[in-house]
Amino acid sequence: MLRAITLGDAVQDIFVAGSALHSASRDGRRIFDRLELGQKHNVEEFHNLTGGGALNVAVGLSKLGYEVSFCGALGKDAAGLALSAAMEAEDVDTSEVRWSERYPTSTSLILIDQFGERTILTHRGVIDSYNWTDLDRLTELGADVIHVTTMGKNYKILPALFKKLAKAGVKISWNPGVRELGHWNELKDLVPLTDVLIVNKEEARMMVEGRTLSQLARAIPGGGAVVVTDGRNGVLARDKKYEVRALEYEDAKIVDRTGAGDGFSAGFLASYIRKGDLMEAVKWGSANGNNVVKYFGATTGQLHKGARLHELPMNVVEIESK
Repeated sequence: MLRAITLGDAVQDIFVAGSALHSASRDGRRIFDRLELGQKHNVEEFHNLTGGGALNVAVGLSKLGYEVSFCGALGKDAAGLALSAAMEAEDVDTSEVRWSERYPTSTSLILIDQFGERTILTHRGVIDSYNWTDLDRLTELGADVIHVTTMGKNYKILPALFKKLAKAGVKISWNPGVRELGHWNELKDLVPLTDVLIVNKEEARMMVEGRTLSQLARAIPGGGAVVVTDGRNGVLARDKKYEVRALEYEDAKIVDRTGAGDGFSAGFLASYIRKGDLMEAVKWGSANGNNVVKYFGATTGQLHKGARLHELPMNVVEIESK
């Protein structure tokens, strides 16, 4: 059994949906148009669920047959205890959790409109408050791969962490967050140390110049796999051997898009680290992300090992070796 570590955030996600949260197009953007200040609004849907990139991918990898440890910080409060219990119920090891008596567990309030699109209000809480210093511990846990998500204000530890992991022979998967992308000039030299880099189209445009998914992926330096996702427009993945372009896995009825990217990351990573087959990894990532949007929450719809997938049409280009 392959062993994985996920590093980063775990979040209490509170979902609210209903007719009061109606959105409309205005000036080229969709905005909520029925929330009057000073009024009470009834909602039809309310769900208190788990979230956060590191937690979501940890659960996804566990479902897909990996032995997984979550490394992150939780507040010693009801939300933190609930998140820890939820991970343990999915066979995710939480012995490496750092507990805080001072700071609360990170929480997001997610407002869902009639199309499944969302606006997220987030209190970062313990994520930005924990000082990650025990980097040696992460190399001692015997992982085959570590998936690094947003580190918030602690992004400055990443250069030292990546160098330690690379030296120890641990494969690195990276899904940088907004904080990391806002300091990309400080962190871009870490890409060559990364075995799998997964970003969406908007994030890729914060890193490099390019119009198409292929242009963006080719502009990102490094010797590992680079994946650029684009929601319902599909994905482009590239490694040393192939460039693969695939559209949406299937036309799913969208309930909530939250966590679709993490679902893709879990499916892609589980397959790619196990087999090294880019086409198969794209299929698993696309299928897993596609199934996530059918449910509220980021982990409910994630697939299990042994799930039967249909074929996914792809355009595959073999990369010429220099």
